[in-house]
Amino acid sequence: MAGAITARFCQNVKEIMRSRGMTQSELGEALGVTHQTVSTMLCGKHSPTLDKVEEVAEALGIDAQALVMQHLMTSS
Repeated sequence: MAGAITARFCQNVKEIMRSRGMTQSELGEALGVTHQTVSTMLCGKHSPTLDKVEEVAEALGIDAQALVMQHLMTSS
């Protein structure tokens, strides 16, 4: 994934998690990975694969395309 898209993905996932009070451990559990893996993914150090984007989107109940292409408006 391109840098700007990865950054948008990371920002959107963090915003959704924050708005829902979801921890990295909880997202990791939903994805079948550790919280360390979620942390690495959300730091933008490594671009997630398209399959992983789809898995994250499904775990969060949001469209994968929206997750990487838009600024999400979440209420805090």
